[in-house]
Amino acid sequence: MGKVFKIIGVVLILILVPKIIMKVMGPKESGPNSQIDSMVKEINANLPKDLGSGATLTKADFDGRALRYFYTLDTRSGFTIDQKDKYEGNLRNIACGSMKPVLDQGFNVDFQTTYSESGTPKSFDTSIQPSKCL
Repeated sequence: MGKVFKIIGVVLILILVPKIIMKVMGPKESGPNSQIDSMVKEINANLPKDLGSGATLTKADFDGRALRYFYTLDTRSGFTIDQKDKYEGNLRNIACGSMKPVLDQGFNVDFQTTYSESGTPKSFDTSIQPSKCL
């Protein structure tokens, strides 16, 4: 399970964060909404992306209020709902660290995680608001 957290964090840092910083902190002529929309299109062009250890990034979305990432954890991840609090804590750390430029613009960073429990797909949402990173 710890491998999933590390892999998601590494992928976000190595692949997504430079795009976030370039789009959000770059030239402002098109505004932050347009810049994040453009970044989301770039990310989605390369999805789904196997992150290893049973984690797959399946989609990114931006609705003008929140930048949202959609993940699927398969049985290789070892995830169980009992680990949800720890998992969400790790997502908060990722958002408050490497995704801080998005939060600093006043947008939320949301994660939707889908997993399987006894063969039945389940999901939960984790929303990180700028105020959670103080």
